[in-house]
Amino acid sequence: MRVAARILDRFAFARFAVVAAALALAAAVDAPLAWDGAYYLFRVLDDRAPFVVFGRAPIAPLHWPPIVASSFTDNLAIPRFAFSAAYALVPLAALGLCWRLAKREHAPLLVWPTIGICLVCLPGQFFFVSEAIIATQLCWPVFLALMLPTSIRARLLAALLGLAALWLHPISAALFATVSVALLARGLLHTDRRRWLLASGIVAGCGSLGRLLVPLSPYEAQQASEALRDLSDAGWAIAPPALAVLIVLVVAGLIAEPRLARTEQRHQVLVWTGLTLAGALLVVWASIPTLWVEAVRFRTVIPLLTLPLLGFAALDLGRAERRPDQGWGESTARNRARAVTVSALVFALALVAQAVGWRGMTLALEREIARAPGACMDASTSVAGRGPAARVLALTPHSILLQSRSPNTVHLQDARCDSGQDPERGAGGMAGGPLVWIYRGAECGGWFDLHRIEPHLAKEMVALPFC
Repeated sequence: MRVAARILDRFAFARFAVVAAALALAAAVDAPLAWDGAYYLFRVLDDRAPFVVFGRAPIAPLHWPPIVASSFTDNLAIPRFAFSAAYALVPLAALGLCWRLAKREHAPLLVWPTIGICLVCLPGQFFFVSEAIIATQLCWPVFLALMLPTSIRARLLAALLGLAALWLHPISAALFATVSVALLARGLLHTDRRRWLLASGIVAGCGSLGRLLVPLSPYEAQQASEALRDLSDAGWAIAPPALAVLIVLVVAGLIAEPRLARTEQRHQVLVWTGLTLAGALLVVWASIPTLWVEAVRFRTVIPLLTLPLLGFAALDLGRAERRPDQGWGESTARNRARAVTVSALVFALALVAQAVGWRGMTLALEREIARAPGACMDASTSVAGRGPAARVLALTPHSILLQSRSPNTVHLQDARCDSGQDPERGAGGMAGGPLVWIYRGAECGGWFDLHRIEPHLAKEMVALPFC
């Protein structure tokens, strides 16, 4: 196993740096503002407090950096970057902790969190503020810290991260149920640390059961019941990433059980070909904005797709320790090092492609704001209000965040400037777009001063009791 560790340690920093560089670029172009992100940041700044939805309090630490940054400057570019950097650090920190926990004799296990975070989570990664994806990423260091012989400090960190992941999203119940089964099975077979493994498995199972017993909000219940239908509604736009993830899971099965390929040479060819094909599909998909703007639909499916990987990792570790002769030899380590490298490169290339497309959308919105003749824009006069950008940009809060604390114009989404109503939904719809449910008004002590654009917003919003 020491030979395997040395092989996987080579260029480990370079692989980590590739992932870090891609996430840094995403933060630099404010990618976490996609979809709900802009609304989250608007509320964080306007309320001067973390914006916690559905009681998901562990997300609060990610909201303090923009609050602190906005205390020293009125330049919104600084809190935008602070917010984006905080969310971009989540997958990087999860991956870094995994690489730290699985070093030395367990280095070959790195292939599982790397594939999980860099490939399986990739279709939904651009939805940075999704608590479901964050919980999935945090589950990996918790899994390794509990399964491997680690220090007390690592176990305490696993307890904190596990509690946070369970609190963040209902889907974490399925993740920790799988972790519990893996720990209990390993405890029954592993005599050296049986007490710890069985106790950890029981605690994880209780945590999963406890999360299941927490009542779902109406929104969460709707999302759970409509997850698959939501995916099917996207049509062929989700086909490339869905096929890529299925290929990745097949490849993961081959990595966990190389004997399925019969010969070592055939195993190497199948793994390399599968990861290359899946990576190509993901990168091409990420390069076409009309396709990846549907990535938001993957948010509740990705945790379920992670469950097989957790199972493969548990089986892999058990076999390696029970039968060292069939465990992690030099050849296995080299194959896994290649898989880790390919996963990191695919993640970086796909995320950079999405960031470039996203930057083009935000630049177009900035130009339209600069040329706006009045205090209101809508889809009838704006290119940004139509096409792919309208499905990924939260136009109303985002148009404010691109200006200043006292914006001169606003871009209404699903509304008309002349009527303040959605032309398709009428007076009973979401009149005024997102600002109907985000704007509190100066009388409530909000950080933003919207007096210049308030006359152009829906009348219904003025009377909403947000104070």
